[in-house]
Amino acid sequence: MFFVFIEIIDTDSKEDIIMALRSVGIHKVTSLESTNLDKSLDTDITLFSGFFRSSRHDDQTVLVTMTEDLERITQFLETLRVAGFDIDSREILRVMAWPLAMAFESGQPSSK
Repeated sequence: MFFVFIEIIDTDSKEDIIMALRSVGIHKVTSLESTNLDKSLDTDITLFSGFFRSSRHDDQTVLVTMTEDLERITQFLETLRVAGFDIDSREILRVMAWPLAMAFESGQPSSK
């Protein structure tokens, strides 16, 4: 089991990415709207103005977290490729997965 962190950079693709997660059987996800830190540094701290101009047209991102097995995450990425998303060349999303030592979920039978 892995803790998976997905940053959706191209927010116009958010619905398609969520549908791709669901299509491979991933349903329990947490989604958070966020602001690119580069934008915050550029506008909120005048010392950094001009240094951190984002190349993205949109300074909003969506963060998605979940616990899932690595095979299903690989299926999710392949589903996006098959659907025509050029995730290997375009800045659409970032995916990171860390192995979990333990996971607990209320209301679920415990594994012994």
